[in-house]
Amino acid sequence: MSRSGSSFGHNQIEDAELTLSARSLAMLYADVVARGGRLLLNVGPTASGLIPEPQRRTLEGFGPWIREVKPWTGSRRPLTSDELTVDAPEDVWWRAWRSGGRIVVITDQPAVSFSGPAADDLVVLPLPAP
Repeated sequence: MSRSGSSFGHNQIEDAELTLSARSLAMLYADVVARGGRLLLNVGPTASGLIPEPQRRTLEGFGPWIREVKPWTGSRRPLTSDELTVDAPEDVWWRAWRSGGRIVVITDQPAVSFSGPAADDLVVLPLPAP
């Protein structure tokens, strides 16, 4: 029997090892939003109506982060290549978009240096803890 992983519907053969962490879910969300998309989560309860523990843990870790980020996802658009420069090692993960008059950056290392024409209008938000 194959195991697919990264599911957010109930699949009794998937365990915590194959469930997204809060950080991985935040990275997926930021990636989708930065490209102008929307992310739909299918959180499927078990036959008894309970949310499986691994998914519940992910959602509880993701909740505080998304409450902080969500206001910056309303009227958004992807950035053009000249709007932001990132001075960071290649292993630094980040995604960014424009929301209103601000540039929103989600990153795993908030101390990274960002520059560009709108660098004064940056909102830098960290990912959830690993």
